[in-house]
Amino acid sequence: MIIALRLGYFENKEANKLLNEIDEISKMTMSLIKKLNAN
Repeated sequence: MIIALRLGYFENKEANKLLNEIDEISKMTMSLIKKLNAN
């Protein structure tokens, strides 16, 4: 039981890292699009 909880914890940490990276990429993409539209 404890091992399963620990595995879930590490999976959540990895998932959160992925979500944060996706969020950063989408923000960068949005700012790039805004710059392109401004020109």
